[in-house]
Parts: sequence; C-alpha cells; structure tokens
Amino acid sequence: REGSSEERPVSYLIREEIPFIDFVNKRQDSSYVEIISRNVSRGSLRFSFAYKESDEEAYGYKNVWVNNYNPSVVRIQMDYVLPETNQLLPVERSVLVPTGYVGAPEEGAG
Repeated sequence: REGSSEERPVSYLIREEIPFIDFVNKRQDSSYVEIISRNVSRGSLRFSFAYKESDEEAYGYKNVWVNNYNPSVVRIQMDYVLPETNQLLPVERSVLVPTGYVGAPEEGAG
C-alpha cells in the first residue's frame, strides 16, 4: 500500500476494563481505559473466524460467527499508519481459543 502526501485518518485503539458487576448495573465510574495504539487506520479493524472447508483438512475464515459457542481461532487484522511516511502497515494475528470450536462449512457468511 502506497503512502500519500494527504493525511490518513487515524483512530485510537483502546482497551476498557469494567468489573462485571458494574457492567451489569450500568455503572461506568470504576472503568479503566488504556490507549494501546494511537495510529490505527480508521475503519481497518476486522475480525474473522475459523471454519472447516468441505475438505476435512482445510480451514478457511468467515467474517461472521453464528454459533452459540466460542470459535477456536479468531483472526484479527488492522492497518497502522506509519507517522513518518503516512504509509499503511497491515498487521494480522490469529488467536487460538483453547476452549473454542471450529465452525462447520455451512455455517457463517462471507
């Protein structure tokens, strides 16, 4: 992806922790917010989930998880904007959820 002289819109990636009891009672005063990154390309954060393909050994990813249980693998993708050059740096991580399951081929969309 090429850089440009035009500024790219960026967003903050934040993590907010709220004790469960406060979340249930809709209390926000005890939350903790941490800025994880200041240079995430706006709208670039994407999630996809592992599904079995029709071949028993093959796995693919879909953008929707429709099951009532946790997926076993979640792919997280986002683009960072390098402040020095204004170029996009794509970042992708697959996260294993040990207690999760892989979706069947007919489940999910796209």
